[in-house]
Amino acid sequence: MDQRMYVDKIFERATIRGIADYLLFGLGPDEDDRSYEERLDEPYLRFEKAVEKYDKSKTSELLDLCNEVSSETASVYIAYGASQRPVLRSKTAEMRS
Repeated sequence: MDQRMYVDKIFERATIRGIADYLLFGLGPDEDDRSYEERLDEPYLRFEKAVEKYDKSKTSELLDLCNEVSSETASVYIAYGASQRPVLRSKTAEMRS
């Protein structure tokens, strides 16, 4: 199989989640057919219960700070990903030619 066919086969199976998992953790994604909302709600609810053990307030500073960290992390990853788009595009074009 030549390199171009190999690359095409990879991109046929590529998903945003698969690419993100590979870039972040070096492995493929676990099978998960939940919606984005369900995937986000599950760990957030677990975190909320853990915070409740230490801070019973409904407006916990810990929850606010966690949301701030999560939001900023997502923002940085999105900005970084967007900045790498031209690099990925040129590398893909090189591989195809």
